[in-house]
Amino acid sequence: ARSISRLHKDLQDKGKKALLCAMRTEIEKKADEEEQERENIEREAKTLRHFLLDLGVDPPENSNVEERAWPSYLLAKSHITMSLLRAGKIYPDVLNSNLKDAGIEKAGDRLAIILALNSE
Repeated sequence: ARSISRLHKDLQDKGKKALLCAMRTEIEKKADEEEQERENIEREAKTLRHFLLDLGVDPPENSNVEERAWPSYLLAKSHITMSLLRAGKIYPDVLNSNLKDAGIEKAGDRLAIILALNSE
């Protein structure tokens, strides 16, 4: 009876260890995915920033507007990329709505983006 009890406890311990290992792996995987997402957002924000700086939509570097409030960052965070902007230019009403949903509040900024895309 004692050996069965010990075997049962050993199995429980191994099960707990396996579960903890799986949980750690899942947490690490999720952290890696979040880091990759942050890197993608930063990379895309830089691409968008160059485009929006030329249009005067993004504030200059010495501005006191926080980076996370820049239109380029708002678009990147909303997963709106330059390629999506270019693809969306044939549907200006939809693009305007998507820009507004992403946090581009000023109608003039949205119009400047749409016009610049259509002149490319």
